[in-house]
Order: sequence, then structure tokens, then C-alpha cells
Amino acid sequence: MKKKIGIITYSHKSGIHYKELLDNVFENEFEIVTFSFEKNDFSKIDKVDLVLASNDSIYEATRYFVPEESNVIIIDLTISKNSYKKLMAISKGTDAMLVNLSLNMAVETIGLLYQLGIYHLRFYPAYPNMDSVPDLDIAVTPGEKLLVPKGVKKVIDIGNRLFSMGTIINIAVKAGIESLLSLSNVREYFDNIVVKDSALKRFLTKADILENQVDVLLKTLNKGFIGINRKGIITEYNDIAESILGIKKAHVMGRRIKNVASEFPFEQVYKTGKILGDIIVRYKGQNISTLIFPVHDLSNNITGAYATFNLFNELEKNQHKLRAQLVNKGHRAKYTLDDIVGESDNTKNLKQVAQKMAQSDSSILISGESGTGKELYAHAIHNLSNRRPYQLVAINCAALPESLLESELFGYEEGAFTGALKGGKIGFFELAHLGTLFLDEISEMPLSLQTRLLRVIQEREVIRIGSDKVIDVDVRIIAATNRELKKLVNQGKFRRDLYYRLNVLPLNIAPLRDRKQDIHAIMDFYYCKLNSSYEITDSAKAALVNHEWEGNVRELRNCMEYLDYLSKNLVDVEDLPSDILPSLKTTGIKPSTPVEREPYDIHITHPYFAFEKNPKLDKYRYILTVLYEAYLNRERIGRRKILTLADNEGHFFSEQEIRTLLMEMQVHGWVEISRGRRGTTITNQGIDYLKKVASSETCTSR
Repeated sequence: MKKKIGIITYSHKSGIHYKELLDNVFENEFEIVTFSFEKNDFSKIDKVDLVLASNDSIYEATRYFVPEESNVIIIDLTISKNSYKKLMAISKGTDAMLVNLSLNMAVETIGLLYQLGIYHLRFYPAYPNMDSVPDLDIAVTPGEKLLVPKGVKKVIDIGNRLFSMGTIINIAVKAGIESLLSLSNVREYFDNIVVKDSALKRFLTKADILENQVDVLLKTLNKGFIGINRKGIITEYNDIAESILGIKKAHVMGRRIKNVASEFPFEQVYKTGKILGDIIVRYKGQNISTLIFPVHDLSNNITGAYATFNLFNELEKNQHKLRAQLVNKGHRAKYTLDDIVGESDNTKNLKQVAQKMAQSDSSILISGESGTGKELYAHAIHNLSNRRPYQLVAINCAALPESLLESELFGYEEGAFTGALKGGKIGFFELAHLGTLFLDEISEMPLSLQTRLLRVIQEREVIRIGSDKVIDVDVRIIAATNRELKKLVNQGKFRRDLYYRLNVLPLNIAPLRDRKQDIHAIMDFYYCKLNSSYEITDSAKAALVNHEWEGNVRELRNCMEYLDYLSKNLVDVEDLPSDILPSLKTTGIKPSTPVEREPYDIHITHPYFAFEKNPKLDKYRYILTVLYEAYLNRERIGRRKILTLADNEGHFFSEQEIRTLLMEMQVHGWVEISRGRRGTTITNQGIDYLKKVASSETCTSR
């Protein structure tokens, strides 16, 4: 009797496509039925062996109709290699619209393409009945050519999205028919799709992955593969492993791993029973990036282990993440222009200039007093540039002594000096390859290092300490200083040629006292961020506006924190910090009677059914969903927990962005922010809002 599979989707059309796909891949070995929101036929779901849901929200919305004994799989998607090649052939930096049935479906497809590494294109969602269609010459669509707006010069149809390798393997495993993976149709299907490493990693670690599946995987992997049994004897070895390690398969099969490649730490996996994450193995003078994971039987006993690996080529573009792991650090730009608060013409103009500078690869020199936000601008520029998929590496030139600064910037080889780490160390220039290197307080860099820095910028080459090997690097330099570099040049304390190399695009941030319009906006921002509840008098406000703010935004932030910790209902002039009080003598400002505080206005559009008019809705929805799950589990969670969950699930927020979003949602009454470890909770109003958003998206997707 055939196993029965139920497929749950938004639209009936998608369900039929998935059914035909599975019938073809598994040669009609399953009985497949479809259910959709469009047909509203969930009540007809009877006993099925396996349920496929097109995403998590679909499953959550229909879980009460799914029999408890059914296995459930959330579908993971990919595209064909042919479609991938079409997209990769488009010139870097091209703008294209992504056309699909609804905004949500367009956004999901864009996310999938970025997941697959198609970073060189900028996609803009397009869908029927949208208010303003993007004015672009190129349209990409997953099988919806009829929806492409008229006038588009070039249409690239990537076809319907396909099941990933992980989903196909999971279907066979959970249906208990692993032998289906040996079908010629399955092998041919795997050979024609883009394989996600994340899916491979997830499913190779499952206890019920059997030997006949490994044969299929070995033929589709684009990386080296070694498999060993419990005794450490090599049982699997593919062609790419041959080319990387330089040893023929006939010379390794049946031999012990310690006699062939003892550098691979399989014994560590046997001891811990856990996956050994992306590590660097040094083998015959070359660095190899490696993942090692155990294989368990149904009783959870370790029966063997597998390693997948690639050459760690310092010059390859797709290695930038592993560079960070060589120094055990992750470097990511945390801030955007939205994190820079201010209403003055000066700040608005500066943000516009920064946006234009981001489109260039030329060096930028950011100057301004301490506390004006130079690093925020550096992060924002990186996030707006074509280098945003890669690292932003920041180093403070004043924080390290000359010898240490040199080794951090340029790296060193093993034995280069006393105390050098075994195996050497990668430098920040290499780590920032294809990304951005932010040199803060550049004025404090010693003259001897300025000479080496100038050479790297000119030649785009770096040589590690103790090495004669030249390494090519492609790095955009953003430098910052709170001193007048031109004066230092005239005094002979800073190299003139380096100054002009760095000062290609100058960005000068005015001190806070010269842009007083920003003071109220920044006060409001921190008032809301700190969840403050006091009232402040006109006299106190005037005193704050007239203060010189020698510490700029940093000093103003400290002041707002001080006022919050006073825990007073009313803040007047005499309550201000002691370093602000002396400036009152020159202004003649005196304490006043209380005034009503104006509410903080965030200006958020709020229609439930107009996602295109509220680009923050998806972020609100994600955070509210996390808080709702915590509410159901009777947990309280804070910003850091939300940030960790978001990172693990592929959503990229800065901690400051999460703070801002939570404060905005508190203004609307959707969440309640508590101090300290009590965290944040979703309110009844927030739960209602979340349900309405889910309802509106269901209507939109039909």
C-alpha cells in the first residue's frame, strides 16, 4: 500500500505544482493529495503518513487539522542550476524587479535567491495591483511571466521553485522508504538543482541517514567528502577529496584515517558526539575548511563520522565568512542610516551625502569630534554599499601598541616572533577582503605603519609579518579621526601622501552644539529607548538645548540615562547633571513650573492590509511572533534573546534596531517593556494585531 502525503499551501496552483514535482521525482511511489487556503478544504484532511507545509505559518494555521500521528516537513526550496546560471550571467549591481503573485511571495523568492548567493543583483518586489510598479528594464519571475508589467525589456523566467535536496531526502526518510533515493530520477533531480549547504549539513547529521543515501550525496556534493566507520577506517571518499588531498581513492579506502590524514580531528567528534563546526585544518601546507559530524544509529550510538571540506583559498570571494572564523570573530555592520537620529538640515544633508558615497569604492575620511557618531556612519555606508554581503572589520588605531597593531592589520606567519600563535594569524586586511576596513582614530597610527598602510592601499597587496608571500586583497577603506589631519600633515606627524589617499571622499560631522535641532530628536529617541516616564519642564529643556555638549551625542545619551535613573516624576533645572549646571549661569535659565510633556511621535503607517506602505511590518511581525511564542511558553525574553533567535533564523537586526522596534511597538500598545531581566512581553493588543496581519497576508496570497 502506498504511503500517503498531504501538501498544504496558500494557493491551489502551488499545491498542484508540488504534487507533480514529487510524482515525477519519486516515480508515483506516493499517494499525494493537496489542500489550500484557496480551497479552504482542511477539514477533509484524513489520515496521512506525511504532511508537507509550504512554510511555518501555514503549518501553525492548520496544525489542528493535521492528525497527531502524521510526520510534518516544512518545505525548503531552491532553483535549478540552469536558472542559477541565467541570474549569475547578469552584470553586477543590476536592478531587477522580482514578479510574483503577491508581495509576500515576491519577498520570499527574493530571500531565497539571496540565500543561494545571488548577491550581485538588487531585487525589487512587483506584484498585481501594486500602487507603484518599479521602473526597471529587467524582470525575474518564478513561472509568472503573464504578471510581468508591460514595457519591461528583458524577462528572465527561473521557473517554479523546486524542493531542496534536504526536503527530498527528508521525505524519503520520514516515509521509511530510503531506497527511493537510489532511483535514477532522484539522482537526475539532484544533479539539476542548486544544493544548499545548510540543508546538506542538517540532514547528514540525522540518525536515520543510511549508506545508500550517502552514495547519492557523494555524487552531488561540490566539496570533498571522507566517511569513516567506528574503527576509524575510511569507507567513503569522493573525487573532490582526491583532488584536494592529492591521494587516489584506491590508496585510502579501507585504511585508517590516522594513517592517511591524521590532521582531521575525528577523535574529537567521537568524544563529544557533537558536530565540529567550520574549522581550518592545515594539511600538507594548505588550509582546508572542514565540517565534521557524527552519525548515530537508532539507539543514538555513534557508528561513524563524516567530514566535508574545501580548500580555504584566500583569494576566493566565497571565503569571507571563514576568514572571520580564523580569528574566532564575527564582523558585521550593525547600524544603518535609520539608526542616526536627527532633524537638522545638517544631519539630513550628511545622510544624503553618505548614501551617495556608499555607491563608490573610493576611500572615505570621516572627521568629527568624539561622540558625534563617526562609527555609525561607517557602518551605515557599508550596509548601503555593494560590499554589504561581506565583512566590515573595525579596528581602533589608538587602542593597540605599534607592534600589536601591525600584527593585527597585516597578520603573521608561524614563528614570525616570540609569542606568535602556532599556525600564524590572518590579518584584518585579509579578513576584510571584498568588504570594508574601518580604521578609527587613524591619526594615532605610527608613521612606520602609515608607510605600510599606504602601500597596501596603492598596490592592493599585503604581506604577512615573517612571510614573503604576496596576498591580493580587495578592501574599501573608511578612516575616522577627531583631530585635524591637515595640521598633523603640516607638523610632519602624518604622511601627506597617505592623507590624500584616505581623504578622497571627506565626510565631516558637525558637533552637536552646531546642530541644535537634533537635540530634541535625540532626547526623544533616548526617552523612548529608556522607557522613561518623567515630565520635563521648559526651563530644563532650554538648558539642555543651550548646553555646549562637548561630548556630543555620547554626552547627551549619558544625560538622558542620568535623568531616567533619578526616578522623578518631574525633572527641572536643578535636577540636571552637575557638569551642565555651570553653563546655566551664562544663559540665566531658572527653574520653572511643570509643563505637559508632548508624546513621542514615531510616525508609523499602520494599515493592516497595506504591507507595501509599511516596510517595517515584516520586522514587527517577526518580533511579535517571537514574543507570542514566549508568551505561550510562559517565558519572558529580552532584546539579546530576540537578537540570538533572529540571527539563528537568518533575520538580520542590530541590537539598536531591535530596541527601536520594541519601543515603537510599545507606543502602539503591542508590547510591554520591563526593566532589567524581566524582559519584554506581548500584550493582548499585540496578539490581536499579529492575528490581523496573518489574516491580511492570507487574503493577499489568494
